[in-house]
Amino acid sequence: MTAVNAEPPKDAMAALAEAKARHAEAREVFWATKRALNAAVRAARPNPMGCRDAAALVLRDFPDGLNVKAILRAIYERRLWRSPSGLTPANTLAIEMNKEIRRKGAASRFARPRRGIYIANPPPPQTA
Repeated sequence: MTAVNAEPPKDAMAALAEAKARHAEAREVFWATKRALNAAVRAARPNPMGCRDAAALVLRDFPDGLNVKAILRAIYERRLWRSPSGLTPANTLAIEMNKEIRRKGAASRFARPRRGIYIANPPPPQTA
């Protein structure tokens, strides 16, 4: 009959400890390599344009203004920006433009002459 609480052999315990150490070392090497690769990819990628920057760029070409869906269509055609989640990009763009209008006021890049229509806000005149 064997004992239930019998100690494993010493060489098995040593082998287990050695395997755990190798596993921990391999895990550290894996994560260090992954962090280095991600940093290299981020460094090589050009600075992505945000939705507000893309909208400001598009609206310069349309002095009469556009609604949000038309702005998005022009942004997508020019491949300036892509919504990260893709669920409601029109809402995201409208919220971001309204936020800038509300926060910056006359200094904003956007103006909303009427409901749902956005235009490029002309820069304020320079005073000497």
